[in-house]
Order: sequence, then C-alpha cells, then structure tokens
Amino acid sequence: MGDGVPVGLLGDGRGARWFGFGVVAYALVMAACVVVLPPAAQDVVVRYTGSVSLGVSCWVCVMTARRWRGVERWWRALMAATLLGGVAVSALQLLGYPRSTRTLVEPDGLAALVVLAWLAALVGLLLYPSDPFDVAIRGRQGQRGPRLHLITTLDGLLVAAAVSLLAWILVLRGAARADTDASILLFYFSTTAVGTALVVVVFLLAAFRRPRRPWGLALLGIAQVAFTVYSLGQVRAQIEGRPEDLGVADLAVVVAPLLVAWATLLPPVTITGRDGRIAAAHGPVLRRWWHVLLPYVPLVAASVVTLLDLDAGRGLTPELWAMLGLLVLALARQLTTLTDNVRLIARVEQDQITLRHQAFHDPLTGLANRALFNDRLAQALARRARSPTSIAVLFCDLDNFKHVNDALGHAAGDDLLCATARRLLGSVRARDTVARLGGDELAVLLDGQTGDPVAVGRRLTDTVCRPVSLAGGDHAVRASVGLVVADRDAGPVAAETLIHRADIAMYAAKAAGTGGLTVYDPTAIAPDNTSALYAALGAALRGDPAGGELDVYYRPVVALPGGATVGQQARLTWTHPTFGTVEPSDMLPTTLADGLAPTLEQLLLSRACTHAADHHHRTGELLPVHVPVAARLLADETIIGEIRGALATAALAPRALVVQLPATTKTRELHTAAPRLRHLRRLGVRISLTQLGAPDTALDALHVLPLDLAVLDTPLTHPPSSTEEGRRADLVLTALLDVLRGLGVALAATVDDEPAAHRAHQLGCAFATGPPFGTWQPDPHDTRATGRRSPEAAPRRR
Repeated sequence: MGDGVPVGLLGDGRGARWFGFGVVAYALVMAACVVVLPPAAQDVVVRYTGSVSLGVSCWVCVMTARRWRGVERWWRALMAATLLGGVAVSALQLLGYPRSTRTLVEPDGLAALVVLAWLAALVGLLLYPSDPFDVAIRGRQGQRGPRLHLITTLDGLLVAAAVSLLAWILVLRGAARADTDASILLFYFSTTAVGTALVVVVFLLAAFRRPRRPWGLALLGIAQVAFTVYSLGQVRAQIEGRPEDLGVADLAVVVAPLLVAWATLLPPVTITGRDGRIAAAHGPVLRRWWHVLLPYVPLVAASVVTLLDLDAGRGLTPELWAMLGLLVLALARQLTTLTDNVRLIARVEQDQITLRHQAFHDPLTGLANRALFNDRLAQALARRARSPTSIAVLFCDLDNFKHVNDALGHAAGDDLLCATARRLLGSVRARDTVARLGGDELAVLLDGQTGDPVAVGRRLTDTVCRPVSLAGGDHAVRASVGLVVADRDAGPVAAETLIHRADIAMYAAKAAGTGGLTVYDPTAIAPDNTSALYAALGAALRGDPAGGELDVYYRPVVALPGGATVGQQARLTWTHPTFGTVEPSDMLPTTLADGLAPTLEQLLLSRACTHAADHHHRTGELLPVHVPVAARLLADETIIGEIRGALATAALAPRALVVQLPATTKTRELHTAAPRLRHLRRLGVRISLTQLGAPDTALDALHVLPLDLAVLDTPLTHPPSSTEEGRRADLVLTALLDVLRGLGVALAATVDDEPAAHRAHQLGCAFATGPPFGTWQPDPHDTRATGRRSPEAAPRRR
C-alpha cells in the first residue's frame, strides 16, 4: 500500500474532530484545577492525570500507526515512542516520590529515557509527510532524504543552542541561586534547549516545506512548545527554589500528549493549487534567503554577547565552551550546504547536457533531429568551402510504414523506426550523421566521403530493407532512398539545395513504385515530373521557402437569377518559384495522394473555416463555405474529429460548412464514406456532390450519400446539340434532374460563361459558380462579394 492509504477506521480521521473537542474540554477543566486547587492537591492531580494523558495518547498513537503504511506509519510510531518515554518517566516519578510535593526529580536514571524520547520526537518530525515547494519540477520525492534531515536538525540545534546561550548569559545565570543543584539545573536546562530545537524544526518544516496536513504539524508544534514550557518551568522552579509552584507548566505537560495523539488521528491532505499541482509559496527567492540566514542570525547574536562577556581572569568559561560548540555546529552545517551546492552544480550541468541532447535529438530513436542535421550539414559545407571534399546526403522513407502502424499498431511502428535507426547507425562512420527528420523520414549525411557514395547508398538501402522482427513475426521492409552528391570539384552549393535535391530523388524512388535507391538527376526538376512536384509540395507544407507558397482562394457561389452571393467555394492554390502556379488537379497525383493529401485537405479545411468565421464577425453575414474533401479521407474515423476541431477553432457554426464530394468517386469509397457523411449531416454540416455529369460519374452516390446539394459539371450546362446523341443526352439529363428533385436535393452548376449560367437557371439550378462570377472579394462594400442577404446555399432535405 502507499504512504497515504489507511487500512482501518481509527487512522482515517473520522474520530479526529470529536477527539479534538475532548482535548479542548479537558484542557479547560485542567486549567480550572490549576487555578482553583491548592498547590498540594494540584500536584496530585497533575501527577496522576498527566500519567493518564501520556498513557492514553501513547495508545492512540500506537493504534493509528498500525492502520497506516510507509512513512505515515513511521512518524506516528515514533511519536508513540516519544510518549512511551514520557510514560516511563512519569512512572518513575510516581514510584520514587509517591508522597513528596516535589515534581523535580534527580536526573540519575532518567537522562537516557529523556534523550531517547527526544530523539524519537526529532526523527518523527523529520519524517512528517511534506512536499517541496518546487514539486512540479522535482516531484514529491524532491529534497527528501538524509540531506534534508541533517540540515533541518543542524538548523534546529543551532537556533536552539544560540537562544539558550543568550538566555543563560543575559537572564538565567544571574538569577541562579548559589545553592542550586548544578546537575539538576543542567539536566532541565538541556531538556529545555532540546525542546526549543524541536520547536525550531517544526517551524522550519512549516516555513520551507509544504506539509500534507498543515493542521497536524501545527498540533505537533504546539505540543512541543508545551513540553518546552514545562521544562522551562522546571528550570525556573529550580532557580527560585520553589519546585512545588509550577502553575501553567503543569497544564502544559498534561495537555501536550493529547495534542500529539490528535495530530496522529488526522489523515494527510495534499495542498494543491487551481491547476492541480502543489501550490508554491510567494517569493521563492526570499524564502530561500531566509532558509540560508535563519540559523546564523541567533548565532551571530550569541557570539557577540559571548565575546562581550569574556573575562580574561576567568579563563575558558562554560559559556565560551558552549560558543565553540555552536561554531562546530555551524561549520558542520556549512560543509553540508557546500556539499549540496557541489551536487547541485553537477546536476545543473547534467541537466544542461540532457536538455541540449533533447533539443537536438529525436526522443524515440535517439538520432539527430532536423535542427542538428541542418547544423551538421552547414558545418560540412563550410569545411568543404575551405578544403574541397565530397559530401553526400541520403533521404530515406519507409514505404510500408503506414501499413505497419495500421496492421500491427503504433508500438510496432516505433519498433520499426528504432530498428532502422540502429541499422543506419551501425552502417556509417562515427563522423557521419544519421537523423530522423519526422515521421518515417530519415536522413544520412556522409561527410568527407572518399569512396563511391552510390555504393554506400546501395549498401545502406540493402541494410534498411532487410526483414525485421515485429510483433512476434518477421516483416519485409521496403524503403525509398534518394541520394545527392556534392563532388569536391563542383561549385558552391547551399544546404537547402542539397536537401531539396535529396528530397526530389527520394520521391522519384517512391514514384517508381519499387522503392530502392535513386540518385538525383538534374532532369528531375522538370515541372511535369511527379516526384519533383511531390517533393516541392512537401517542402511547402513544411514552410520551406524553396517549396513556394500554399494559399486558399475563394470563388463566390451565387443565386440564380440575380447573382447575389450566397456562399463561397474554397480551393487550394500553390505558387512555386520554378513551376509557377500549380493546378489543384496536378497537386495530388493519384499515385502519391496517400502521402500529402490528408495534410493538404486539413490545411484547406482549417483556413476555409477561419475565413468564413472572420467574414461573419466582420460583416454579421454568415456565408457558407464549400470545401472539397476526398472520399478516401472520409473513410478514416478521425475526419469527424478534424472537422469538428476546425469548426470549434474558428468558432464557426456547422451549417456554415458544406463538404464537397466528387461524383467521380469510386463506388467502394462512396459506401465507406457514407457513414461519416451521415454523422456530419447530423451535426449540421451539409453535403454536396460535385462534378455530376463528368466522365466516370458514379450515380450510386445519389442513393448512397445523404446529399443536400448536387453541382452539375460544366458540360451539362452547354446547350444540347441537334443530333440524335444530343437529344438522348438531354433526355438523360432531364431524367437525372427529376430524380434529384424527387430526392429533395438542391441543384447548382459550374458554368464557364453567361449563356451557361442562363442555361443552368433554365434547368432548375438555384445556385452557380464559375469564372463569370469572378473571385471572392472580402470587401463588405462590394455587393458581389457580400450580397444583400445570406440565404442558405443548400437547404436541408426534409
């Protein structure tokens, strides 16, 4: 069981409140006895009730200790041992002086019991459960252990001894009678000093730690103060020669044990802040300074008073010996602090090394990350500029990594990455750099390559492609590797250029469909090269300026007739410094769509929702935004969360989003996407089927998908020809439109000129989009951009 788990009823705090009421009532009764009863009767009451209090409190501590585990048991057991020592001393008093009026006893035979009792109390207080103020950094075990206990003990002894020495020199020494028994006076004066030290320990724990039950520590502190008051009363009675007149000191020794028992009944409670973490005190710097200076303030005061009290004729007085002892304690405390500082500096240095490693290395594989790889590459190119040498960069992408994650789980995918990292590290020189750039993309820098870099690249590719053991079986690994070489005789080359070329070579290997190694070829940067497009598009998604700029443009969706804007159609645009403006149809080649399509469509969705929300907040007009989403992405359950997240982030109502699905989608993908679309429609998102009438149109979508809007493709808005084929096409179109109207689906059309828009209106299309209506103008004063009203672009089917 843990430290804070009770195993019974007495230790779970249920009776703590009633026990506390009883202690308060008992203290009031005893106070009345001290005031009302004569000294003789008072002495008898104090002796016997004090013994009973000690016995009952010891029993309570023992019972509560039995019902806890770990440190919660230990500190309660040590408090029980302290009270047991008190029970033994009380028994010796009653047996040794049954009829005497003296409450002071000879120290002979009691010193060992008292020392053991105080020692148990000290250890129990040091073990009292508490947390450091910086628990969010160190955890609850921070600053616990022998060092904390030693520092706290030394601080308590220093403060108590210094205060006791001051009290002796300034007050007690002059008041002591000549006939005072020195051994008795020294005994009770020492117990007073030790009691003061325990009070200081409680103060240190309360001021510089976060106790898990502050009220329990406060009760222990009050009890220690009460015991100290009793010992101080003993000293005063001995000095004044009136041992039978203790007064308040009697009440203290009777009530103090019950306070200890009350503290053991309280269960621990963690003090937390609003964020659920341990609350930190204000002024941590000031708190630390107080912790450092606290023991030395009374030490300096005691030193000054002792030096002023020196008398050359008296020699080495007891006060001077006491001062020397204080200095030894201070030296021990300082050495402990210095040792801790050395350890702290070593820990800070180690933490800096760890943080630097974490900042420049991948946490999963331990390889260099992108930042360190770029830095190493820049250094290698700088050395190459001073002393020409050959540099090679390899980009490696695991082709079947997504399949491993889907089929075997992400843990198997992590194992595959780690195995690949180990293979690469074991196949290169120490001066070479192997890095994980992200996902399943790895890179290798061959610095100062003297052999054939192509041969090295093939060897690394073969090493990576060896079967690997995953989830209890061997699995074949296929990798696409791109290699670019900067020969020693070649001119200067930038790091970004090398990375981009290696990227293109790697995507060329992936486009080939067979994996393996592909060496960069300058002809691969042609705009019609699929791998070049894919590599540049990946760079644009990473924010690399070499990849160009990705943006979203909007075309208005207008009402027919009249042309009032009732919505906006979002399209992704990509402008590349070499390729120019790339059409969306060229942006996602079929053979590569699984790689970047999800990221691109998430980008489009997020920006489109933000754009629509900004327009709504600026003008008060809610214009739905139409966003194309591929059916293969709708097959993934995460698309629902992504769409809801985009709407929530933009604070956009679901009815302001229209998800567009191409009518050319394969029938199998339509059936897979249908459940997700129905879910979205229940949320309020509307569904549109676009490119209806284009070649390869899948008419199954009309009865499979929950449609709100159907968009006719451009050829359907052209006037029909007078040929037999044209008449048949017109009949088919009329029948198709009747079916859509019967299904309650609103009609829209994509048109390329004004006659096509007129034709679309004649066909019954309520909405249209296309070049005749221009591009979206976000100026609220532009009536083409905002319109006079904001009707729903696609009324829901009832």
